[in-house]
Amino acid sequence: MSDDLSRDGYKIDEKSQKILLALYDRHSMPTRELREVIEAESNSVVLYRMREYLQPAELVEVKREEVVNRAVEPSKVWKLDYPGGRQWVEDHREEMAAPSSVEDVAKIAENALETAQDALTQVQEVQGERGYVDHLKSELQDALDEIDSIERATERVEDAVSRAHDQRQRARQERREAAQAADEAREQAALVAADVDGLESEIEDVARKVRLNRLQIDERHADRGEEIGEIEERQRDLHERLQAVETGQAQIEEQLAEISDHLETPWWRRLF
Repeated sequence: MSDDLSRDGYKIDEKSQKILLALYDRHSMPTRELREVIEAESNSVVLYRMREYLQPAELVEVKREEVVNRAVEPSKVWKLDYPGGRQWVEDHREEMAAPSSVEDVAKIAENALETAQDALTQVQEVQGERGYVDHLKSELQDALDEIDSIERATERVEDAVSRAHDQRQRARQERREAAQAADEAREQAALVAADVDGLESEIEDVARKVRLNRLQIDERHADRGEEIGEIEERQRDLHERLQAVETGQAQIEEQLAEISDHLETPWWRRLF
C-alpha cells in the first residue's frame, strides 16, 4: 500500500486502497463484505470512507441496495465508478498492491507459506495421482518463487523504511536548527527594537533642546534688534551732527580766508 495516494485532493488511505482493489477484482461488493476485506468492526468504517473520500473523488458509486432485513436500513452494493474510477485503480494498482511496511510483507509471506503448506499437504495426500501431483508441485514452486520475491521485497521495504527514518531524523534536526535560528532572530530583533527606542528617546531630547535654543536665539535676536535700532538711530544723529559741524567748519574757513585776504590788502587799497 502507498501512503501518498490521493485524487482531486481526497486522500486514499490504506483501507480505501483495499476497498478499491477488492471492487476492481470482484466488480461489485456489498458493504458487509467490504468490511471483512478491511477487517473493520462495523460497516460504518466502510461507509465513512465511501462518503468522505471515495465518492467525492468519483472513484466508487452505489450499484444497488439490497434489503437484507426490513427492520434495518437496506445494505448498499458498491462498484467502481465507470470509466474514471476503474481506470484510476488500474493506473495505480501495482502501487496499491505493493507492501508498504515490514508487517505487510510478513503477512503476505505468511499467507504464501500457508498456501505452500496446503499445497504440500495436498501433494502428500494425492501422491498416487501423478498429474494432479505435478500440478500441485507447480503451485508449490510458484508459491516458493513468490516467497523469494516477497523476501526481496522485504529487503527493499526495510531499506526504504531505513531511508525514511534517516530522512525523518534529518528533517527533525533541520526543524530544530530552524527553530533555534528563529529564536536568535527574535532576540536580535528585540535588541534592535530596544536600541531604536533609545535612539528615538535621544532624538526627542535633542529636538526639545533645539526648540529651546531656537526660542532663546529668537528672544536674543528680538533684543538685539531693538539695540541695533537704537544704535542706528544714534548713528544717524551723529552723522547729522557731523554734517552740521563740517558745514560750520567750512563757513569758518571761508570767513578766515576772507579775514586773511583783508589783512594782507594795504589800507589805502581798501579805500577803493
